[in-house]
Amino acid sequence: MTILDDLAAEVVALTQAVRPATADPADQIRLLSKLATFGLDTNIPLGTDPIGIAGYRNAGPGQRWYGTARSTVATYFDADGVLRTAPPGMVRPAFSNGALTGHLDEPTATNLRLNSCNILLNGAPDTYYIGANAIDQGMVTAPDGTLTARCVKSGPSGPGNVYLANAAGTAGMIAVSPNTTYTASIYLRDGGNTPIIACDGPTVDEFTSGLSHIGRTAYTWVGAMLKTGAYTRYSVTWTTASTCENVVVTWAANWTVNGIVDVWGAQLEAGDTATSIIYTGNSPATRAADNIVIQTVSELSTAAQASKIAEASLAALCRRAALSELALAVQDYAPASSDEASAALKRILPLYDAEIANAADRNDLDSCNELRSLRVIVTQDLQRRGMQLPEIMQVELPTSLPSLTIAQMLYGDGRRADELERRVDTPHPLFFPTRFEALSR
Repeated sequence: MTILDDLAAEVVALTQAVRPATADPADQIRLLSKLATFGLDTNIPLGTDPIGIAGYRNAGPGQRWYGTARSTVATYFDADGVLRTAPPGMVRPAFSNGALTGHLDEPTATNLRLNSCNILLNGAPDTYYIGANAIDQGMVTAPDGTLTARCVKSGPSGPGNVYLANAAGTAGMIAVSPNTTYTASIYLRDGGNTPIIACDGPTVDEFTSGLSHIGRTAYTWVGAMLKTGAYTRYSVTWTTASTCENVVVTWAANWTVNGIVDVWGAQLEAGDTATSIIYTGNSPATRAADNIVIQTVSELSTAAQASKIAEASLAALCRRAALSELALAVQDYAPASSDEASAALKRILPLYDAEIANAADRNDLDSCNELRSLRVIVTQDLQRRGMQLPEIMQVELPTSLPSLTIAQMLYGDGRRADELERRVDTPHPLFFPTRFEALSR
């Protein structure tokens, strides 16, 4: 065995010794929670752990890890399907059906759409306009969890355009380059109770530099059914004419009468693919290229770098071993009330979330997925048991009474006086305080 193997074995043995040496599961949880934060150093560069818990024993010249020099923020969908923003220099994880599958590696892209993710209607310049026979239903939740999407209803007298371009008519023009391929995309969701099938897609109007109309192309999404409760991203790709220098992209999908659609995340970018959403305000915004770099252990430039990575990997091993033991300690833990079970979850789940993010940042797919499974087990266990437990209630008495009397009053069982005394920690059982917390049953 190597020195790293010896150290790793000692780290695992340390975490596994906590539970047998500590009688009270609540104390086990407290101690393991401390170990679960060991070595979390925000100064360690993201994406530079080539070892991780699953493969640290096999680290060698062929072991790979990933890094990015991206200089801007960028977006990605997490394992729960929520849109997140990654800071500059963070490798963005890629998920499929909740499982980590790799990372995003996208080129530079500029979103030419203004106010792309804040769908305000019929207001100041650069806001959006709904078409004829469409009714604004107000703001709704967007894929990133914010209240920035717009709900639009097709009116009762027939199909209506649920979403149009920035500003009205030619005022919504966007400057483009001739003979260039562009992709326009948008997120749509069925806002009603029945599935909606799109009849029409967007239209693209092209104009010369002198604003002469070159022509219009209409796109169709026949048979494209929107999902209820989940956003679907739609896109169209085309190449501008040789004299085209301005376009108006009109998202004018016609729905059945009274059809309701939620709209968010408009994007217009050069290229033949809709890349991750880029937030814009009153001007276009650019996402720098990821330029993912794949390195090997043999490419470490200094011994100090190698030492730092080894330290980070062993610290991660300690935390993840502690989280594995913590899941077992939770099984033995017996909360007295639903409030205690809920409080335990609030303390424990952030530990799993932090290490899941740590593993994802370092592209450690196996560890990320295993930790997510552990998190689900712990959550379901405490939630299930918590639902069966009494709640904590506030008790107010007109005068001080003995614990035996109070136990009989609250529970019809004087034998629970000892339980009350332990919970309230009163100086004397004959003189209980007039205000205290107790179990509801």
